Amino acid sequence: MQTVLAPWISLMFFMSVHAFEVDYCGDNDEDKNIEVFDVYAKRTGSFVKRFSWEISVRENGEGVLTVHTPEKDKVRNLRIKQEKLDELKKAIEADRFFDLPKEIGKGVPGGGMATIRIKLGKAEKTVTMIFTPGEKGAREDSPMKRAERIWKQVTQLFEDEDAAK
Repeated sequence: MQTVLAPWISLMFFMSVHAFEVDYCGDNDEDKNIEVFDVYAKRTGSFVKRFSWEISVRENGEGVLTVHTPEKDKVRNLRIKQEKLDELKKAIEADRFFDLPKEIGKGVPGGGMATIRIKLGKAEKTVTMIFTPGEKGAREDSPMKRAERIWKQVTQLFEDEDAAK
């Protein structure tokens, strides 16, 4: 009976040791020093002269802007300057993006929406702002005002004559 159990115990030990090695292999010091910073934003709604758009930007400044025009989607590759990314990071911290509610504002027919998804390090959050005419006069520290300041930094990442800001 002992000879039958010994191979199974050895196999279980071998599998558990190697499973630990696989988990441990991807955890090196270089990976720990890389700060993940990804931004995705989109603006949708009914606009008179401009169009809905979406942008995604990686921590290295490479990004893609897609403007949804009636004829076809206009796609542009972007290279965002580090200074602009740093300004956005400062706004994210100063206006406490990760503390904002998931949804801000109240929807109305024909009203626009703006969505921002940010991944910074291990934190990730998506905030949707629903624009209404009655949002003026809010306190500077209100969630809407904080989100608007971050939104302004996002829209300053690019210039496009067709994109509604």
